[in-house]
Amino acid sequence: MLKNFIDLKVEDQQRISAEQAFHYQIIPKGPSGTALQFYIDEFNYSLDIRDELELIFGEAVVLEKCDTEVLQRSLTKYYRRRKESGQKELRVNGEGTDFLTTLIREAHHLGSSDIHLEPYQETSRIRIRIDGRLIERFSVSKEDYPAILNRIKIRAFLDIAEKRLPQDGRIEFEESGLRFDIRVSIIPTLHGEKAVLRLLSRDASNLSLENIGFSEADLNIYLNGIRKPHGIVLIS
Repeated sequence: MLKNFIDLKVEDQQRISAEQAFHYQIIPKGPSGTALQFYIDEFNYSLDIRDELELIFGEAVVLEKCDTEVLQRSLTKYYRRRKESGQKELRVNGEGTDFLTTLIREAHHLGSSDIHLEPYQETSRIRIRIDGRLIERFSVSKEDYPAILNRIKIRAFLDIAEKRLPQDGRIEFEESGLRFDIRVSIIPTLHGEKAVLRLLSRDASNLSLENIGFSEADLNIYLNGIRKPHGIVLIS
């Protein structure tokens, strides 16, 4: 396995369709003796999926958990999907508490900068931003979406009764050793309220000019600029 994606040969890639790859969140691992082997998203792993794949292929299946970010990069690299495929269809129990916590924890684990919850006429989708790209992660039924949105409002101390005006708030997320702030924006749309959650790290100890995104040329320009005794450095 490479650092950013799984190295997949053409003959292995053709073992499954794009729809199967995105639906089950799997990538073929390569040839094996008596069983088909797949990498699977660590958050999607279950024995039920293994049993279902064995029914589909008629062979024994071995699943190996894989880092979510690596798997998503691999799916994007090797497979193309139709717009309507590749989502996880969710049913949310109760007030959406457990799902919201899981969603935030997963986004943080992937190094995501923000989470977008977007309602449409028949369904709703959840996308997370990784390396500047919005990746569609979940599809939520129209009936379950309000429970998640209300939970976000409660956590951010916003008015759950207000649905016509934009609202901004903040969540202090602390769970399983994780602790960081989340900026929350609620925006009314044609089919309901859209929510954007921006994940803000409290730990700036590891930040340096070399790892915040400057190209080498721009970094040199910036360093030369701040060493000058007069003038102003404007970043926009």
